[in-house]
Amino acid sequence: MQAQAIDPARKHAVLLITAPFSLLNDEARKFVVSEIKAWPVVSIVVHNLGQKLLGNFALKLVGKSKNIRIFENKQDATKWLIDRIKSNS
Repeated sequence: MQAQAIDPARKHAVLLITAPFSLLNDEARKFVVSEIKAWPVVSIVVHNLGQKLLGNFALKLVGKSKNIRIFENKQDATKWLIDRIKSNS
């Protein structure tokens, strides 16, 4: 994940954009579930129903969080991320 290279301390918000026709394999899903909890605010953009279903499943494994959300477009994801950053300041 590029965010790890940019912010090894995991102190900043993350905008995660999935590839349009991808689905997570088991290893990638485990990585995302373990990593997503380490970041203060995460906004995820999905492109299809399969990604949305897997994303919601991953969020259930993480536990409900007000600081993680799935979106279907980058604009809404970015707006929400900015609003969360402002409200957490």
